[in-house]
Amino acid sequence: KRSNQPLALIYFDIDYFKTFNDTYGHTAGDKCLKRVAQVLSRHAQRAADVVARYGGEEFVMLLPNLTCKQALQVAERVRTAVTDLAIPNADTVAGIVTISAGVAVIKESSASADTLLKLADNALYQSKSKGRNCSLIAD
Repeated sequence: KRSNQPLALIYFDIDYFKTFNDTYGHTAGDKCLKRVAQVLSRHAQRAADVVARYGGEEFVMLLPNLTCKQALQVAERVRTAVTDLAIPNADTVAGIVTISAGVAVIKESSASADTLLKLADNALYQSKSKGRNCSLIAD
């Protein structure tokens, strides 16, 4: 808000993670979470970029000074990198662990953190509704 620059938030969710845990066990689930977190961390390349685990199998990435298009490109690089890990998950169409992403950017200094999170969450919901393993920008 102080710099009056855009702030992007990417909300990630590991697709079908509950079934992954049920099928492979919680130890495998923990290893999966760590590997996905490592991918996210590698793609947070600038000093001000932040990655955090937001819930069970959900992560967020805050990216200052990015446009929607740039943030979507980051989301897609992360999504592809997780797919490239090829972690087996027999309970999915792809047969491997995938992630879905929702991207949102606020540009006005008057917009709240809650607004940004809600926009990204809505985009993530749309991504999951379209079949998962994709990244979408909030309307």
